[in-house]
Amino acid sequence: MVTSSILEYINSAKKSGLNDYQIKQNLISAGWPKEDIDNAIQSKESGHSEVKIHSKLWIIPLIVIIILAASVAAYVYMFKSVEKQPDISLLSLDIVIPKSTYEVGEKLGGEYYMKYNGPSFEGVVLYINSKTNFEKKYFSKTRGMIRDIDFSNPEKTGMLKVALQAFRYNENGYSCCLDSFVEEGIYNFEMVVYDCSTIEKELGKACKDAEENELLNVQKLKSKSKSVVVSGGSIVGCKTSDDCTKICEGCKKGKQVCEQGKGACMDCFMDLQCNEGYKCEENQCILI
Repeated sequence: MVTSSILEYINSAKKSGLNDYQIKQNLISAGWPKEDIDNAIQSKESGHSEVKIHSKLWIIPLIVIIILAASVAAYVYMFKSVEKQPDISLLSLDIVIPKSTYEVGEKLGGEYYMKYNGPSFEGVVLYINSKTNFEKKYFSKTRGMIRDIDFSNPEKTGMLKVALQAFRYNENGYSCCLDSFVEEGIYNFEMVVYDCSTIEKELGKACKDAEENELLNVQKLKSKSKSVVVSGGSIVGCKTSDDCTKICEGCKKGKQVCEQGKGACMDCFMDLQCNEGYKCEENQCILI
């Protein structure tokens, strides 16, 4: 069952820059049922709520709404048919990282940068994390109208910008959203911008339905990549909550849990992991 608690956590996690995959992994680690997680994420994305019609009097305004919607759709179609193509020369991308080499445990600084002030278009920004000598890539994706965008101005990001953060990637899998790297290696960051009209033409599906790995085969407008070399061995951390043994009086499970993204044992990362009368604050279950 989808509750306000899980929805509040999803809101908070998204504001922190986590994507759906990362949120799902944290909720699963917290013991939340996968079906409830999927339903909660889907409800947040769609924004739909059930509408019950209690009277036939709703039929007339419903017909009016359908007619108006059809008129708007026809107008939008005609507008898009004459809309100008994106001007790639006005699109600037960069991945700003202060230096190219880091030590294990050293905090990573940097951010993604995009600037555009040309003809507006609906687009997708794909963020790709990978590690040299590892085949699989991991993605974050944002979608929206691209016009008057400037990632250096918080008021002009168009909800398209995500946080640039370190990640863990080894034989045991991938974990994101770390302050620093925990293992040595060559870590790769890439951002790619696509035009939704090109996605729909080449994939034959709505832009919003395109999977991240499908976009790799679509013609891109522009891309930027950067790599950092990390040295200094590795920091051993937890992989699952079974690795955490410290007793916690306020924890619902009686002991700490593993936050897989950070590879660290902690009391909690959401209120649901604390007993009644406790709340999660700075990863600790404290009395209210």
